[in-house]
Amino acid sequence: MWDGWDCWNSTPEGSTQYNYCKEYVYSSDKPPKCNHPCLKQCFSRNKTMTEATWNITSNYQGCSTRSRLAFRYLYHVGLLSVSTFSSIPAVIIFFSYRRLRITRIALHRNLLIANVFRCSMAIFQKVFVTYEALNTQNDDKSLMDKNGTGCKILAVLVLISANSMFAMMLLEAVFLHRLIAAAFKAEPNMKILYCFAAGCREIPIPFTRALRDSNPLRKGVVRFQYPSQRCRNTPISFTRCREIPIPSQGCLVTIFPVVAWIILRATKEDTDCWSTDDNGYQWINDGTRITLLAVECIKSFECGDRKN
Repeated sequence: MWDGWDCWNSTPEGSTQYNYCKEYVYSSDKPPKCNHPCLKQCFSRNKTMTEATWNITSNYQGCSTRSRLAFRYLYHVGLLSVSTFSSIPAVIIFFSYRRLRITRIALHRNLLIANVFRCSMAIFQKVFVTYEALNTQNDDKSLMDKNGTGCKILAVLVLISANSMFAMMLLEAVFLHRLIAAAFKAEPNMKILYCFAAGCREIPIPFTRALRDSNPLRKGVVRFQYPSQRCRNTPISFTRCREIPIPSQGCLVTIFPVVAWIILRATKEDTDCWSTDDNGYQWINDGTRITLLAVECIKSFECGDRKN
């Protein structure tokens, strides 16, 4: 039976036949990639009908993706809002107490800040770009259809914020790995150090002064200059201060994949406010994040082996 949209095959009376929505049902040029169900009911024969007959109208409500996508985006916005508002008090506490301004706590604080930044950018994109495009009528143009510069900048900020979260997680893993590696480092032979210290003590003081005065390095330098002001002010040793993760490591893994993605989108797929991904360019950033997670797992396993 042909109902104007689809052809329905024979089915037993009193049953419902299910089918998948055809591509021509959708008015847009890009139908959904997954199949959506539609159905048509076949009535049983009764006193008024001598034979079974189809329902006059077919149910094509399942073909509409707008309601499901709208609920999905609102659900995501709700979860992101909970994550944002639950992280803000912790960030305020970290900035309020001076005793919490140490490297270990600073890494936790930066991770929470990256989480707030990422959730905020994702909320803005879902509310003002994607959700607005779903609620736009056919005659009007949404921000996604206009493909303006502002929404493209928002898409870039979403990627930068997401990459920054994984970068902060990597810095946490590096710092933890350095602490555990330093704790299980083999101790030096103390007998050799004691013998060396005893020998240095027996050196005559005048001979030591002569060596010090004849040293050409002392002519232009009055005292030893620390390469880092932070190493001189903090009670930690110079070796451990050099092992603190450098923030530039996080900047590299955050910015470089986004720059490559921007170049591809601007030259190959400059559509839809850069909020959709039809050619798989998103894997430039997803691959970087997967690599960061793999590095963190490897460092975790290595730390576990050191403990054992």
